Amino acid sequence: MLDKINSREIYIIGASLYGEVIFELAEHCGFKVKGFYDDNPKKHDTKIFGVPVIGSTKKLFSNKKNVQEINFAVAIGHNKYRRGFLEKVRQLSGKTPNLIHKTVQISPSAEIGMGIYINAYTIIWTGVKVENDCLFSPHVLISHHAVIKKGCFVANMSVVGMGVVIESDVLVGMGSTIMSGIKSVGRNTIIGAGSVVIRDVSKNSVMAGVPAKCISRIKE
Repeated sequence: MLDKINSREIYIIGASLYGEVIFELAEHCGFKVKGFYDDNPKKHDTKIFGVPVIGSTKKLFSNKKNVQEINFAVAIGHNKYRRGFLEKVRQLSGKTPNLIHKTVQISPSAEIGMGIYINAYTIIWTGVKVENDCLFSPHVLISHHAVIKKGCFVANMSVVGMGVVIESDVLVGMGSTIMSGIKSVGRNTIIGAGSVVIRDVSKNSVMAGVPAKCISRIKE
């Protein structure tokens, strides 16, 4: 079983390089990282920033008491895996606090879900809705009244236009622009880095270019 419960202690699932990013964000937000979990056995019994990699997620989830009322963050870029782990933690009565850098600007009229990670200098504008388990890199702009549905990852320097609905599990690559005036980007879509999206995108698309075009499809 994990250590005595402390409201400002947190464990991180994912001991990759992005684990270091979430470590620093968590500590910036006033949490104390107590350990990592990762399914790569080669990482077990190693340390990240002096904090141990305890074991696998199978070990973690083998006993509800390992999770119940304890804070967890998930440092996995893959949207469905990140969302899946966060949902599993909540199913076992664990906690998935939001980690939001102090430089982030969030409108008082915006709605933010659970398990949200927002890195430095991102702006969440008027009337925006962000559902659970989304991740935002630094210097992202989500324009007013846009909707970001569950499990999305918006990479650094990207812009989502006014009123656009980004469906679940979408990856918006770095430096991309999704123009105001379109209605939606379909679920499980990848927007390639530097792309400019000027029309609606259907689900399971891989988009790239200026203007962005569908270059392949993702199998369910």
